[in-house]
Amino acid sequence: MKRLSLVISFCITFLFCGCFFDSNVHYSIVVTNNSDNDIYVDGWDSPDELYVGFSLLYHNQQSYRVPAHSTCETAKLDGRASWEGLLNSSEWDTLAFFFFNANYIDSLEQNGFDYYDNYYQTIQDLNDYAVLRRDCFSLQDLDSLNWTLTYP
Repeated sequence: MKRLSLVISFCITFLFCGCFFDSNVHYSIVVTNNSDNDIYVDGWDSPDELYVGFSLLYHNQQSYRVPAHSTCETAKLDGRASWEGLLNSSEWDTLAFFFFNANYIDSLEQNGFDYYDNYYQTIQDLNDYAVLRRDCFSLQDLDSLNWTLTYP
């Protein structure tokens, strides 16, 4: 009898949790990198906030890395709201995705770079050397792309 109660409890829990799954909510983006170099990709709800995306990327690089000639699920929100939720709670109507030069970002860490000690210089250097491309998309744009971005 205890075993039957345990099985029924498990089934109810499984069904209850499944009710909250929404296949129309996205927590990551699929990125296809057709270039000869690795890239990092991150997005944010403000098209002008390069430093926010870079800060997140800098502290968790591997989840944002897309190797050359590959397709990866990246730009993960890691505990933040879904991309839809982020944009719906934002004052902006588009999400900005930044494609970063992985070699440049990697060289910062290898040279003992401290993001916080060099904040303003970092923003200027990122604009000059690290950002390969910035794209802005509405939710409708991302839906039409099947939540897949392609670089270049």
